[in-house]
Amino acid sequence: ILLNYNKSEEEALQLQDELRDKNCKIYLYKANLSKFEGIENLSKYALETFNNIDVLINNAGIDSINLFTDITENDWNSVIFVKI
Repeated sequence: ILLNYNKSEEEALQLQDELRDKNCKIYLYKANLSKFEGIENLSKYALETFNNIDVLINNAGIDSINLFTDITENDWNSVIFVKI
């Protein structure tokens, strides 16, 4: 298992400990997936570590604090880019 985190290092380390206690092999990698460089670096690390990616589960997301009718194109692109 490769777990990406961005800001929640303490929680990531806690999850790593919990899974290791259950005999799961888990790697942590810090990357900001709202930036292309973060996605590229995470992908490169995953392929170097595992040689392939069998399953990808994306649980990343951000939201805009505006009404839908007031959201800017830049905010919309940021929300969509991270979620997809």
